[in-house]
Amino acid sequence: MKKYIYLIIGFLMFVTGCSSKIDNDKIIKYLENKYNQSFNYVSLGDDVWSSKSETKIFSNNNNQKFEVNVNDNYITDTYYSIIYDDEISKYYQSQFTKNYKIFASSESYFTNENQKYLEVKEYIKNVPTLNIAIYTTDNDLNVIKSKLDSVLFEGQFISGVIYIVDEKDFYNITKNNYKDMTSISVASKSFSITNNTLEMN
Repeated sequence: MKKYIYLIIGFLMFVTGCSSKIDNDKIIKYLENKYNQSFNYVSLGDDVWSSKSETKIFSNNNNQKFEVNVNDNYITDTYYSIIYDDEISKYYQSQFTKNYKIFASSESYFTNENQKYLEVKEYIKNVPTLNIAIYTTDNDLNVIKSKLDSVLFEGQFISGVIYIVDEKDFYNITKNNYKDMTSISVASKSFSITNNTLEMN
């Protein structure tokens, strides 16, 4: 019996040992060198037990949270999403009428220390997938499709969901709560844009 217990303990030690443990101070130094800002450790991420990488949550001085991933001493992070997503959202918002609210997210895009972007257009062109949430009071999908067709979305691949909401709910949607407002839609429609070709599912 003891033999099996030792085998299990040894296996668990081997599995947990596969993930490189990098000191939080080293990660903060990496972030500060890359972005020239101050950062704080928040918590561990939601990794599965068998993962060979480790995800940690950090924040800037405005308490905006993002992920850092460590895999065999190789560090990547999603902080550019904090820097640029609001700017991307505002750019796309300007292409639509007032009864649309547009929110862009690139938080699944991890960059390493060598990937540095000085302007948002350069960043958009390099993001493999950009996710867009669109809230509107328009209830005609043909009208929505024509508006999407008229907007030039830059990026390698765009995926998104259109949420049709009533006017009262529309005005309560903000950049801080839009992810929690999907249930208020009376209808929704997913879409994707590849090489400027729109598909609605």
